[in-house]
Amino acid sequence: MKKILIVTLALLLLVTLVACKKDKTEGEDSSFDMSVKTTELVYETGNDYADAFTYEYINEDEVAIVSFSGVHTAHEVTVPETIDSRAVTTIANGAFNSASNVSAVKLPSTVTTIGDFAFNNCIELRSINFPTGLVSVGKMAFASCIKLGTVTMSDNVTELGDAAFYGCKSLSAVTLSAAVVELPDMLFMNCENLASVTWSAEGTTVGYCTFLDCAKLATINFPATLTEIGDNAFANCAKLAMPVLAGTVVIGENAFYAVGA
Repeated sequence: MKKILIVTLALLLLVTLVACKKDKTEGEDSSFDMSVKTTELVYETGNDYADAFTYEYINEDEVAIVSFSGVHTAHEVTVPETIDSRAVTTIANGAFNSASNVSAVKLPSTVTTIGDFAFNNCIELRSINFPTGLVSVGKMAFASCIKLGTVTMSDNVTELGDAAFYGCKSLSAVTLSAAVVELPDMLFMNCENLASVTWSAEGTTVGYCTFLDCAKLATINFPATLTEIGDNAFANCAKLAMPVLAGTVVIGENAFYAVGA
């Protein structure tokens, strides 16, 4: 059932993004990884919310959280640092997908990977920490988390997936890792209250539709190292002032449509 929900949500979102589709070269994979593994291993916290995590062993001595369950009341969830004397390093694809009973998440410093759709559509999620060990955030990992307010990443994060924060309508301020030099496609698309973004001084690329319809975006640094801005990247960002860019920067079609309007 969980896999069906993830696939359905992904298809619905992809339909809404059809206007932002760009051509892919032959052989390039444009699909999202929506796999959800099954396991009989369950870690029960025994707390008042009956929180329980299904998990699996990976890399022999590590644990991946595969799914979560608890009472319906929205509450803060603390992911354990170890299970079965193994470090919890991964929040797997779709692990918390559509978990409406999660208002905040505390991740341990051992977590290095947040998978595709990991917290997608967690409509009550207001806050989550990005631990110092975190390296990658998957595609649509926090898409449609409509109450998520701010995001501050540790500097070890090097990779963000497409549409990772798509439709986070309450998101107001973001501080990205200094190690993130490429902002992927649709990363903050339709984050209508996003006003401020702090990005690496060595950033190189802004993808297509990355900030499309971020109507309140007023502050973002454009690094001197910037080389490319994709189609519709800042379209309909009416509060953003038109930046002064080097003549070597490749600017896509409608990249700054209605900017400063």
